[in-house]
Amino acid sequence: MKSPFSASPPQARQTKEQFAHPEDYLSFESGKALQELPPLYSHLLAATISLLVLLLLV
Repeated sequence: MKSPFSASPPQARQTKEQFAHPEDYLSFESGKALQELPPLYSHLLAATISLLVLLLLV
C-alpha cells in the first residue's frame, strides 16, 4: 500500500529545492500572493506598511 505522503521523484526534487532555501521560496510566494490581490488591497497594504514605518521612525 502506497503512503499518501509519498511523492513522485519530480515532486520530491521540487520540494527539496524549495526547502533548501526557504527564504527564497517565501519571497516568491509573497510576491505571487501580492500580485493576485486586487489593486485596492495592494494600495491599502502599501499605505499600512508605510504608516507603520513612519510611526516607528518618529
